[in-house]
Amino acid sequence: MIRGIKTFSLVLCCLLAGLVAGPATSRDAGKALLPDLVPFPGSLEDHYVENSGGRKLLRFSSGMVNVGDGALEVIGRRQSLSQPVIAQQCVYERGGVRRKMAPFGEFEFHAEHGHWHLLQVAIYRLLNEDGTEAAAGNKVSFCLLDEHRIHPRMPRASSTRRYHECVKSPRAKFFRSGLSVGWGDLYDHYRDGQWVDITDVAPGRYTLQVELNPDGVMLEKSRDNNIHSIPVTIR
Repeated sequence: MIRGIKTFSLVLCCLLAGLVAGPATSRDAGKALLPDLVPFPGSLEDHYVENSGGRKLLRFSSGMVNVGDGALEVIGRRQSLSQPVIAQQCVYERGGVRRKMAPFGEFEFHAEHGHWHLLQVAIYRLLNEDGTEAAAGNKVSFCLLDEHRIHPRMPRASSTRRYHECVKSPRAKFFRSGLSVGWGDLYDHYRDGQWVDITDVAPGRYTLQVELNPDGVMLEKSRDNNIHSIPVTIR
């Protein structure tokens, strides 16, 4: 079953390569064009406390921007509605040549958001001043979408949205999502999952942190720039 999924995705990624790879140059021939995820500008800065259903939630906006050499492209595929949607990352060379396929997990249908999300995209943490965890972090999923054009002058930055739709049908068997070079995807503070539960956290000074690709499941140019932290005061 998985072999069939890999074969189908491999062929499809090759067919779609021309849409995401751009013109060829001898300088980049044979080079894997990997994405590079960094936190969205201003992530966490709009944090505030909300009391909801007997819980105390620290809410905030966060997201990611791709500042790499190539798109983050992920294929979701299943053969029947009873199966999970398997995720595979497509990595290309310049000129649309497929470099490799990387299976790494699943998509799930996010009922509150009403579309499919890729799992294990980010994790949120609240840390004590000594760096230990004050509140359990929540691993969160993202749709992966070209929502905001952040770095239009980057090499290989896309001038248009290539990944422009979150798949909304819970019965979908195949779809493609991703983040083009220079584009960002932001999840606002009011959305489900954009919080850390601080119900049992004592007043004091802490560090609020977001880490992208926390399990290293997505191939990136670098993972040294995946974390963003800000100081917060809980009263």
